Parts: sequence; C-alpha cells; structure tokens
Amino acid sequence: MTGEMPDYEPLLGLVELTLACNLRCTHCGSTSGRPRPDELGDGEIEAVLGDLALLGAEDVVLLGGEPLLHRSFGRFAKLCTDLGMTPILITNGLLLDEAALATCGDAKVGRIGISLDGGTAEVHDRIRGRAGSFARATEAILRSMDHGFTTTVITTVSRLNIRSLPVMRDWITGKGLGWQLQVASPNGARFDADHLISRAEFHALARFISRCRETYSLEELPVAGAHDVGYNSSCLVNYSTMPVWHGCLGGIATVGIQSDGLIKPCLSMSERFAEGSVRDPGLVEAWKDPMRFARNRRFRPGMLEGGCRGCEHGPTCRAGCPDLAFNVTGSVFDNPYCLYRIEKEGVDLGLSIWTIEDIQKDREDQEEP
Repeated sequence: MTGEMPDYEPLLGLVELTLACNLRCTHCGSTSGRPRPDELGDGEIEAVLGDLALLGAEDVVLLGGEPLLHRSFGRFAKLCTDLGMTPILITNGLLLDEAALATCGDAKVGRIGISLDGGTAEVHDRIRGRAGSFARATEAILRSMDHGFTTTVITTVSRLNIRSLPVMRDWITGKGLGWQLQVASPNGARFDADHLISRAEFHALARFISRCRETYSLEELPVAGAHDVGYNSSCLVNYSTMPVWHGCLGGIATVGIQSDGLIKPCLSMSERFAEGSVRDPGLVEAWKDPMRFARNRRFRPGMLEGGCRGCEHGPTCRAGCPDLAFNVTGSVFDNPYCLYRIEKEGVDLGLSIWTIEDIQKDREDQEEP
C-alpha cells in the first residue's frame, strides 16, 4: 500500500459488558458463564462508549455473556443514545421481562437481537444447556415485538439444529421479525468439533436462505446469512446481508471490546488477535495506530494461503470470515467454507435442506387417508 493510511471509522462498535451468563450454550466461542477476571468498571465502559462516539461510531451493540446481567446496562444504553449512537441489545431473552423492556424503551434501544437455536424445545434447550429456555426465548421475542422494538432472531447453525431450520422459518414468517443465520465455529470449550456443519451443509444453508428469499417477500421473512455465510457463489444470489462481499470489516468499520478491555477487530475472533487494550494503549490510540489491524488494513493477495491462494476473488474477499477460517484451518487466509470454492472443487452437495423438507412433506401427504 502506498501513500497515507485511510482514516477508518468504527461505524459499528461491539461492547461485551460481561462474560457472566445464565446459560451454557454448546457453541459459545467465548465459553460464557462466569465474569472474566478484572472486567472493566462502569467508568471504564463509559469511557469506551465516549471513545467510540469520538471515533465516529453510529451503532453500538451491547452484548455478553448476557448483557442484562450487568447492573448498569440501562445506563450504558442511554449513554449511547445521549452520545448520538444507536444502542443495540443482543440477549438470550431469559431476562427480557417487562422491566427490562421498559429500560430499553427509556434508553431508546434501536434494535433487539434474541438468540433462538431450534424450532422445538428439544433442540433449543439441548444447545442452550437449560430446560425451559426455548419457551422463555420465544416469549421474549414476541414480547419485544409487542413493545414495538425492531426484533431479530439470531440462529447459530450447527449439526444439532440445521434440520430444524424449516420449522423455525415457519414460526418466524409473517411475524415482522428479522432472521440472521450464522455458522457455529469450532472454538470454545463446550463445542464438539463434530457439530461443525460440513461444507456440503454450508452450501445447503446458503441455498436454504436463497430459496427463502425467493419464496417470501422481505416483509414476510427478512432473512440473511451473517458475515460467515457465503462468498462469490456462481449460482446463488440473495443469501447474505451484503449483495456483494467486499471482505471482513474488522478493524476497518467494526471494532470489538472484550469485557476485560481487550480490543479486537471482531468479538468473534480469538484473544490472540487482540490489538491492545482500552487500558493500554487506549481505544482511540489503538484504532488510529497504522500498524494495528493489519490483517484487513494492510492486506495483500500474496498473504492468501491454501485453497484461497491465487483465487480470482481473493483481492476483495480476503478469505471471508477470519474467525471461521482460523478455527477450521489455523490460518485467517485459508477458508474452505466458501461457496465459490465448494462449487469450483466439485464438493458433493447431497440433498439440500429444503429437498429434505419436501421429501418429508410428500411422505406425510401419502400417509393421509
């Protein structure tokens, strides 16, 4: 790269208030449960929010762990609003009662994302590690809608729930809910690597999303894959939040703050990719340091490895989601979970999710008298 480094702005800040959590989800990359040692104090979190505003952030996602377990959640959310940023809540829903929603309303929370990982209690509760969590999550989703909040269902897809997606789709459709689908990455102490979806299932997930968007209007079912679903398919459209993938935005337009102050391009990424701490050198200093966030800011196609090396999409794609790439291959520059690679390499795609669903429906119709 020649010339001066561009002036990057963290338009989206992700702030982990605490690692404390009231669930023990199998796919949790940070193995949430107990608070981290030496978590940021209230004043430090307020300073982080001030720094994000100074740097130009527009939206701030407050998450955990379970953010509603933090005693000062409401104050932090209101401070975001007062600083001209839109606070967004990501929660498992168990604590999203009338009082919590009133707090969100007072703070002018812009959106609420609620995790739902199954179409039945059997699937969801197994993944979430707590009986009754499905009922409470679905109640929270409907309650959030009733209170007028823009509400998104967030589903982390693994082999434990991929065949439950059609059931979830049927429950979500027509309720005015958004639906974000993301891939369970093989990290975290509770995740069984066998539960990672295969590359064929990854392609089926994209096909499922694409067909949903072909079948339903955005008003009926606004569904999309997250940053770790997709990349340059030669035959599919409408499967991602972005029409064209232009690479990971970590360190370019997003920044994550761990509950102990570590600064990361994205909170999904391992601590080994931390770019300092809000305590040292500070968020503003770290963000403006031209030597930090090099994976995306100082990328060269020659950095690509494995099956991504020499790819025609490499200069813009940059190997897709670095978290998924690293946890599968050990390199942030080699990502086999890519639609283009899967199609080019002729992976046996097998049955798609909706084909399986249609076969099951046909059998039910045949069994009817």
